[in-house]
Amino acid sequence: MVNVLPSSTAYDGCHRILKSETVIYAVFSFPNNTDCIARITAVVGFRREVIRMKKIPIRKFAYAGLVGAAYAALTMLLYPISYGPVQFRVSEVLCILPFFDPIYAVGLFVGCVIANLISTAGVLDIVFGSLATLAAGLCTAWIGRGGNSWVRCIAGCAMPVIWNGLVVGAVLAAASTVTTDAFWAAYVLYGAEVAGGEAVVLYVLGLPLLRALPKQKFFLRLVH
Repeated sequence: MVNVLPSSTAYDGCHRILKSETVIYAVFSFPNNTDCIARITAVVGFRREVIRMKKIPIRKFAYAGLVGAAYAALTMLLYPISYGPVQFRVSEVLCILPFFDPIYAVGLFVGCVIANLISTAGVLDIVFGSLATLAAGLCTAWIGRGGNSWVRCIAGCAMPVIWNGLVVGAVLAAASTVTTDAFWAAYVLYGAEVAGGEAVVLYVLGLPLLRALPKQKFFLRLVH
């Protein structure tokens, strides 16, 4: 039977281990002190994430910023077809980029926030519409981690279609209706219209680009 070390000893041990970042040592040294192990695991995990973030080249953040700016500019310039229930945001073609690097999901999120500042749906679109873009980007990035087969490319393009259809459809319905019955009827209609517009942009423009870009040397230098 293993004895539990006094709290002061456990604290000293935790302090030493945190400096050495050795979680395995913690498990053997303090097998009954789950609090110590949990704290050490959390700190080490945080430190590793910070180190990983520090390894991301500054140029990638710059590229993500440029993508966000391009998204906002394209959306606003093509205002007549970028807002409302029937929308064909040509800028959504940029949503394929997180397939190659998740950093672009952040750039798209910021760009979407800026673009939605002039949305007819107001603050609901600024908040939830932009979060839908971020969620779609992160899902696309996760799918892209497994390679760029046709199946994964098709699935990656589906993420903005699904997320925007569900979320933006609800945003537009909430902004234009006052009763529950009217909301659900509008939600089905607006959701289908938004998803349809997204599907046209993502599969007519986005999918061919998603397949062609990895074959271009200049693009590979940008994303790696």
